[in-house]
Amino acid sequence: FEDFCEDPNQPNTYKVTVCEALFNYFKNTEEFEKSAEYLIKMNQFQFSQKIFDISKTEHFVDFLKSFNLDNVKISLPKKINVIPIFICGMPRSGTTLCEQILSSHSQVTGAGELTYLSNILGVKSPGQTEKESINNLNKLRTDENYADEVRKNYFRSIIQHRIKNTKYICDKLPYNFFYINIIKKLFPESKIIYCSREPMDNCFSLYKTRFNLNSHHYSYDQKTLAEFYLLHKKLINFYIKESGAKLYCFENERLLDNQKLVTSELLEFCGLNWEDSCLNYQENTKGVRTASLRRVREPLNRDAVGAWKKYETSLKTLQENLKSE
Repeated sequence: FEDFCEDPNQPNTYKVTVCEALFNYFKNTEEFEKSAEYLIKMNQFQFSQKIFDISKTEHFVDFLKSFNLDNVKISLPKKINVIPIFICGMPRSGTTLCEQILSSHSQVTGAGELTYLSNILGVKSPGQTEKESINNLNKLRTDENYADEVRKNYFRSIIQHRIKNTKYICDKLPYNFFYINIIKKLFPESKIIYCSREPMDNCFSLYKTRFNLNSHHYSYDQKTLAEFYLLHKKLINFYIKESGAKLYCFENERLLDNQKLVTSELLEFCGLNWEDSCLNYQENTKGVRTASLRRVREPLNRDAVGAWKKYETSLKTLQENLKSE
């Protein structure tokens, strides 16, 4: 298998799979130097398969910071039957765990990662936006009644996921963090939760994960991963400090330190009464279709905290580029 990874005649798509297996094999045998070697090769082969242009992400973040919706009017119904809970943040930041906790509540449906908002807004890929996506977003400011249509279409889409007439529906697509100001405008009744972890823990979790459909492509290159992470943080800081967005910051480290306190804060932020089931989220039978499946089926533990340190010498590029954080 090691020879296979060095064979120039073998396709990179196969090499990625073999390198991933070797990375995990040497991790399980605690040969971390060898494990790191194949972690890096896995990501190099994966990253080489297509281009990720970080300048497009930077352009989109700058656009969103200047995207003023103050003059946009929306029509709110007299009675609101369902309230969306938008759970967002970097992938691997705790969004699935947060949803599992909330959807353990009798009044909450966990709908998973829904792409409805991006699709309705006409944004094909928030991390790699093209001019067409920007033009579609600008319709919110230029087309009368367009904002109302977006709102109606979104509710029409999410209501099909509702279980037992629950009052709340979770939409946990991580990249909805790009749209926090838009969400605040179009869905003023909604609850917005921003999930975060220690930067190196979050980025290492991304770097060691091979995602379906080659998604989160920036995460396969240490420098690009750090740059994307910092751009995400720049936008979040803008939303919190300058735009006045009301968020609950669901911090992984605080949850580990005091699960009951953070769970209580989370429920209170969403306007939910306490239910003991939210502490026993691992018993929640809701289907999970993300890389976090195993972790949300276990009680809280610190296994992933500082896991990157076993690979520290191989992660210098990531560390150095995150320093400005």
